[in-house]
Amino acid sequence: MRLLLPTVLLLVASACFGPTKAPLEPTDVVRAAAIANDLKAEPRAVDAVLARHGVTRDQVEAALYAIASDPDLAQKYASLRK
Repeated sequence: MRLLLPTVLLLVASACFGPTKAPLEPTDVVRAAAIANDLKAEPRAVDAVLARHGVTRDQVEAALYAIASDPDLAQKYASLRK
């Protein structure tokens, strides 16, 4: 019984705030490509797409520069773009 209230509060808080998203790592090619594909599909909803992915414009820009500077990452990124 003692743990019931804290457990319920934790579950409610998780449901309200949802899972937290990790920052976009510069070499996370799969995630960067998914964000870019979503932005292409919804070009007028940039802020909403970024919020949905839990990233900022600066994080996406930094990741894209890092990917572009590495030929292997750039090739993988290009293959994942729709």
